[in-house]
Amino acid sequence: MAARLLVVDDEPQFERLILQRFRRSIREGKYEFVFAGNGLEALKLLKQDAAIDMVLTDINMPEMDGTYPGRKDPGVLPNAQVPSSFPPMET
Repeated sequence: MAARLLVVDDEPQFERLILQRFRRSIREGKYEFVFAGNGLEALKLLKQDAAIDMVLTDINMPEMDGTYPGRKDPGVLPNAQVPSSFPPMET
């Protein structure tokens, strides 16, 4: 069964890049990709599609940034581990 990944990025060429880079794995049935252009679209997709296994997101995007749509609605991915490439911000 293919892992279903949601990729969230506001740059339209990023979808082509992902599909090209993973074309062999897609053909082999290892990965299946779903794309969203911002955090709000991602949140809507996550509510509609319980089969999404992982979210890969850009940080700086319009409407809702990618610091994680799950913060707005934590119930969307209750078991999610959200890796980050930067340390948590102090409040």
